[in-house]
Amino acid sequence: MDACRISSYVFPRHGYHTRKCTMNSGKEGLASQPSSRKTVIRNKLSASSTTGRCLGVVIVDHGSRLDAANDRLLDFVELYREQTGRDIVEPAHMELASPSIDDAFAACVAQGADTVVISPYFLSPGRHWKQDIPRLAQEAADKHVGVNFLVSAPIGVHKLVAQVLDNRIEYCLQQAEGNREACSMCKGTSHCKMNAGVKASTK
Repeated sequence: MDACRISSYVFPRHGYHTRKCTMNSGKEGLASQPSSRKTVIRNKLSASSTTGRCLGVVIVDHGSRLDAANDRLLDFVELYREQTGRDIVEPAHMELASPSIDDAFAACVAQGADTVVISPYFLSPGRHWKQDIPRLAQEAADKHVGVNFLVSAPIGVHKLVAQVLDNRIEYCLQQAEGNREACSMCKGTSHCKMNAGVKASTK
């Protein structure tokens, strides 16, 4: 099995799953207790942690000056919690809005996480994934000695993304034809309406 490397610690790619993290007093410090809850995702698979470590997840997008755009990340984070059963999941914006990666990282640690995965809510790799997010993650981690972190890959090319995209296209076509209500993103806007060219181009 391949593995993702976190600083000096190596763990199996599918080694972290649902658990309830608790803070213990005394020299033992942080501890993780397995949860008996099973999370059934779309493919009916479930798993539990056997690593004994406590995972926090930071889902980070670019950030916007528009509150409505930033609220979308909050909606997705809540959906992710519900679908995965993970206990420690925090939103973050790379720039322009709060909470920042630093804020979200600290929030994970405050809840008992000793390992934090920063997951870019980005479709493709680019400068932000290669440079900016790792830099910001390192700066955040430097304030929490002993806490490991990993910047995971962006969403990328995946068959489930293709299904989501096609589902969105089909829904918008039906909405434009008057057969569906506008979705929450398009409601009250001029989007998802059928348009046509009105003037031939001239050279």
